[in-house]
Amino acid sequence: MWALLGSLIVFGGSPACTGMTGGTSLAVPLAEAYPTPSEFRGRWLGESDESLGFLEIQELGGGRYYGRFSSDDRLSTYVANMTQQMATDGDEKVPGNVLRFTWQDGRGGVGSGWLMVDEDSSALTGELVYGDSNRSGALAFVRDSDVEAVRDDAGAGLVDAPPEDGEEPTFEDPAVGGEPAVDDPAVGELASVGSSSGRVRLASALVTT
Repeated sequence: MWALLGSLIVFGGSPACTGMTGGTSLAVPLAEAYPTPSEFRGRWLGESDESLGFLEIQELGGGRYYGRFSSDDRLSTYVANMTQQMATDGDEKVPGNVLRFTWQDGRGGVGSGWLMVDEDSSALTGELVYGDSNRSGALAFVRDSDVEAVRDDAGAGLVDAPPEDGEEPTFEDPAVGGEPAVDDPAVGELASVGSSSGRVRLASALVTT
């Protein structure tokens, strides 16, 4: 089935090395080739620079992708022109596990960034850079379908889930100062994807049979 990476806030785990983009401080990990081709397409749930929301990625062909991020509060929205980076596999160049992109929000905001997908194509990590400045924010997402799998397997949602009669609640309401958390041991150790305004906790590993 799938496994979530150990920490969604650490950029790409441990990339072999990095490259610098012209005019900015963006460091892009060198792409790697997995045994199974990387899959970026789909709907992803997570955060972009501490804004919780959804990222949708569509393939345009020729190693090009279109991305659109929309935050839950509708205050952060942008589109991205993405290009899949090539990786070395023996003597060949093959599509790798990294997307490099430029973005714009339609209100004058522009910038660049990168995304790295894990080997299971179930989680994304990366960086969002604003314009030509040194300001940047973390990107961290899991597939929306995988979130549903956690809900099904753990028997709980990722937002307020009212307990059954006689059961302890598994989530606290962030609106009243609580912090959401998955308490079911079936989902293993937890990793954080969130912000000061409210966190979503996701399983760092899911043991399946």
